[in-house]
Amino acid sequence: MLNADSKVAAVSGRFLYVLDKQQKGSLYDYKNGLKKELAAEYPDTAKYMDQYLRSFLQTYQYVLAVHKTYVDYSLDSLNY
Repeated sequence: MLNADSKVAAVSGRFLYVLDKQQKGSLYDYKNGLKKELAAEYPDTAKYMDQYLRSFLQTYQYVLAVHKTYVDYSLDSLNY
């Protein structure tokens, strides 16, 4: 997952899916360097990546809301 002020993105093995602030999604074949928007040509891939990205964002918003943004991974916290 990638994040910027105006966009978030998810990457698969081949595709880059970008969602902007206006909730418009765009799909690109980044592996092959194509700059053409491909959501219309690969609607199932675009839908899947859109759902993945939105669910990731929803999970992140929940984590922020319940103040669980820090996890102690030190050896002392493992209780051996």
